Formats: sequence, C-alpha cells, structure tokens
Amino acid sequence: TTFMEKRAQEAEEEFYDRKLTKDDLKAMDIAKNGDVSVGEFLEFMLVTMNKVDSEDIKELKDLYSALDTDADGSLTLNDLHQYAYGEDMYDDKEDEEGGNIQTLSARSPDKEGYIGGIAALWRKVH
Repeated sequence: TTFMEKRAQEAEEEFYDRKLTKDDLKAMDIAKNGDVSVGEFLEFMLVTMNKVDSEDIKELKDLYSALDTDADGSLTLNDLHQYAYGEDMYDDKEDEEGGNIQTLSARSPDKEGYIGGIAALWRKVH
C-alpha cells in the first residue's frame, strides 16, 4: 500500500475507535427531528469516513427522487414503469358488469429493464 492509503486506513481505524458523542448525533440528524434514521446514519458515516462526499449523496438522492414518480418515499415497479413510459403500469378498464378492473399496460420492460440500466439512468438524470 502507498503512504496515502496507509494514512487513510489509520484515520478510518481512529474514527472507528472513537466514541460517538451527542454532537455526532446532532450532526447526523439531518431532518432535525430529534432522532437519527438509518439513512441519516449511513449518510453521516459514509461522508465522515470519506467514502463518498456530500455531492455524491445529493446526486443519489436526486436520482431516487426522479425514480419515485409518485413521491411516496418508496420505489415500486409502477414507479419504474411510470418513469420509463410516463404512464401507470396498470390500465383501469371496465368488466362486463361495469366494474373496474386493473390490467397490465401493453408496454413491458425491455431486456435491460425499464430504464436500460443504472448507467443509462444516471446519464438521463444528469
């Protein structure tokens, strides 16, 4: 290993050996709601350990937001379909008795998935 890699490893080990403080918890609490979610913890740890920088986190959050087409905070197959085709995955239709039924849209994902892979999506969002 190089000198710089060794120094980075030593800094990481030092970070792991230190105790978490009240100030650390306050810094982790991005939402400022008094508790730390797993997402906030991961973000704090990855940035603090220099695994990613804040801009990387922002770009990944933007990517997630673009995919979460209904903005409900979770990704579903319908979100990916909506993102790829601009329409819901299900079409509302009436059955013979006039009741509503949902059928799959005529569109289907290609062999590479709805968005042609993460690399293609990354380029599209940027």
